[in-house]
Amino acid sequence: MEAAWENVSPELKPLAGSRSFPSVRYSACAVAYAGQLVVTHGYFYNHAIHHPAWQSDAWTFDTATKNWQKVHEGERAGAPSARYSTSCVVWDDALWMYGGDDGGHKRSMFNYVFGAHFSEMWRMDLRTFQWRKVNYAAGAVPPKRALHAACVIGSAMYVYGGLELSDTWRFDFPTRKWQLLAAPLDAKDPNHPNAIEHPAHPGPPPPPAARRDHAPRARADRPPRAAFPTLPELPELTYVYVAHATGRPTARPQGRRGRQLFLRFRRGAGERNALLRCC
Repeated sequence: MEAAWENVSPELKPLAGSRSFPSVRYSACAVAYAGQLVVTHGYFYNHAIHHPAWQSDAWTFDTATKNWQKVHEGERAGAPSARYSTSCVVWDDALWMYGGDDGGHKRSMFNYVFGAHFSEMWRMDLRTFQWRKVNYAAGAVPPKRALHAACVIGSAMYVYGGLELSDTWRFDFPTRKWQLLAAPLDAKDPNHPNAIEHPAHPGPPPPPAARRDHAPRARADRPPRAAFPTLPELPELTYVYVAHATGRPTARPQGRRGRQLFLRFRRGAGERNALLRCC
């Protein structure tokens, strides 16, 4: 049996959205919760009116009824200001949104400001759809970032990388405390991944170099690994360079430039993983 794409919601017009469905948007925040897809924030350029369209509203898509529902009006109703390229995870019946980039649109709507990143975190209660800013415990916090990756393992969120970043952080939800697990790599280090020709380099490979817009996946069933001596040996973390596909989709969605989707599907008696690239 091959992996296959299914179109569960056809493209709707107008692209700017309506009262019954959201606008198009990219680099939005999306999580799965209780049979629903929860989507918030993001960005698109509205060519119809020649204007940037920064988003801060929130919607749910019911996977059973295939219907959209608006659950939050956005910034004007207390949501975080409009932004994209955040990370979003679910823990304790809440969506946790961290970091992101707003292009400096508050002060320069039509001239994109590079590096307008955030270091703040927001929590949306997925039972009431109310937002609240998270206050960190005393101590070190990560630098501002966007286009990073995050995943939840146990009662903590692990954050890696982002635009021009290669550090790894752990955020403990109960205590609200950050912990640096792996400092940024020095590009001048001879062991830096960009200076190594794999697989000829002897010994264990180093951790990955700085990257953006990558996909995380947590696996709690993996034994401890010492593959990366510069990283802590955590039984719940696995760093992956390449994932080999074991199946191919029979159809692929169009127009998703440069995106990758990590799927889990069953074949025979065992579970396989496939990394599928759209377009």
